[in-house]
Amino acid sequence: MSPSPDCLTRRCRRATTLLAPPHRWCATPPVGRSRRPPSTVSQDRHGCAEKSRNMLKSMEVDFCVNSKRVFVAGFSWGGDFVTALACARGSVIRAAAANSTTDEYSSVNNFATYHNLPCPTTTHPAMRFEHAVGGDSVYPAPRFATTSVLFRHFNSCSAASTNVHSSTNVMSCKSYNSCGKEFVECSFNANIGHTLPPHWAMDTWAFFSSFP
Repeated sequence: MSPSPDCLTRRCRRATTLLAPPHRWCATPPVGRSRRPPSTVSQDRHGCAEKSRNMLKSMEVDFCVNSKRVFVAGFSWGGDFVTALACARGSVIRAAAANSTTDEYSSVNNFATYHNLPCPTTTHPAMRFEHAVGGDSVYPAPRFATTSVLFRHFNSCSAASTNVHSSTNVMSCKSYNSCGKEFVECSFNANIGHTLPPHWAMDTWAFFSSFP
């Protein structure tokens, strides 16, 4: 989140941070690893969305929060949570960054089987999605490809894309065309595996900073 424009006139502390809950704040194992029914996981994600709403309201009491610049970022299970927030809370999130995620599909080849569809809002944030080429040991193919289509669906993007700058030679990036909100996808070398690629924090912050 970023400071509210009237922060200098209000008696509260400045806040420039991300809405990023602790690892186990409300994380739930994806179905493939927990064998939990999809309906149970979907209910948990809904609970997480409500917790994010309450956490934001709580922070607004003590911090000068600019409600137009709320961002979310997450890796792996944290990325699953980001996807859920982009679906359920897209109307209050300016942009989101997800890395190496999501597998909450009844059919891993079909984005329309994502457990939280239909989303409760038709408004979704700009997205940045980074992942290993193809898949990795935790999210094997075709999960990343399916998640890419899900994110394109969120923002009504076409399948066509334009290559854009990457901060490292181990990753290539593209921006999808005709999107309602920007969607950038970056694929890094498969041998990096299930971990953050070089410059992930810097690249994520640069992406968020591009939204004034």
